[in-house]
Amino acid sequence: MIPDFNPTTASTITISVGTLGVLANILALYAIRRNSAFSNAFGTLCQSHAVANIGVCAAFSVLTGGVTLLHPTWHSTYWGRRSGQLIFFFWEGSLFTHLFAAIDRATVINFPSRYSRIFGGGTVTKVILLVVWAIATAQSFPYFITSCSMTFDVTRFTYHHGEGLCGHITEHYTDFAVSFTTVIIIWMLDMSSLFRLIQLRENAPFRQTKRRHEIQLFFQSFTQSSLLMTSLASSYLLSALDHQNKWYFFSTTTLSSLFAHTLDGIVVIVFSKEIRRKISGRLSMYSVATLSRRKSSIFSTGVFPTYWY
Repeated sequence: MIPDFNPTTASTITISVGTLGVLANILALYAIRRNSAFSNAFGTLCQSHAVANIGVCAAFSVLTGGVTLLHPTWHSTYWGRRSGQLIFFFWEGSLFTHLFAAIDRATVINFPSRYSRIFGGGTVTKVILLVVWAIATAQSFPYFITSCSMTFDVTRFTYHHGEGLCGHITEHYTDFAVSFTTVIIIWMLDMSSLFRLIQLRENAPFRQTKRRHEIQLFFQSFTQSSLLMTSLASSYLLSALDHQNKWYFFSTTTLSSLFAHTLDGIVVIVFSKEIRRKISGRLSMYSVATLSRRKSSIFSTGVFPTYWY
């Protein structure tokens, strides 16, 4: 039997998953910055994506789960409503970073000879990042208006758009229409890249190391896009199937979104052998250093006989 919905339990789950998401994406961000294989436009977009994921997970963990546990009435204040706005800001940053990552992968797979001319310079990448976060800022700015701002429903543990005309516009156009349109474009770009890869595989095997690396990065981006699409479908479509079951509604809205951003960071680590090697190397160095310190501490006490040294 499923227990009755409890906001305290939902808060604990949100904080736990959110904290895991923050740690996973910080680890991915650190590894990307230290990895020369990601010293290109796609690597910069991966960093932007990790920052957006950290923002979403941290906001859910602290401003949603933490505030609900400690001071739930704060959600109804003006500044309490900024939590939904902050989550939406980072969500938009993640969404449009996904879009440009899909454009990047589609270009390198469909037009490899032109890729360096388009994405080779650092200026283009900087402009892309400026555009991504400018759009995120513009999209989230209307939520400063009280009638537009999101409210958090503690009893259902999810966010709702404001009522009235402003809330209607932000929910159906700024959020829903923009998100689904962008996701459809991402899907079309990914499909064009996938079909091109199938054609190339039939004509000639992928023997070049650089080519295999670019393909691997595509499947990383494709997996991350699939997580984004699944989260969006869950929040808007699956959640509408049952509004009465609060656990189901929480799982298909807040939790599904949080899981998607958490898994995003894990996907970067799983798909990159270089990142896994760098992380395992760091962990090995830490383990050796810790073991050495412990041995030094034990032997310095003089507890053991001298012939043990």
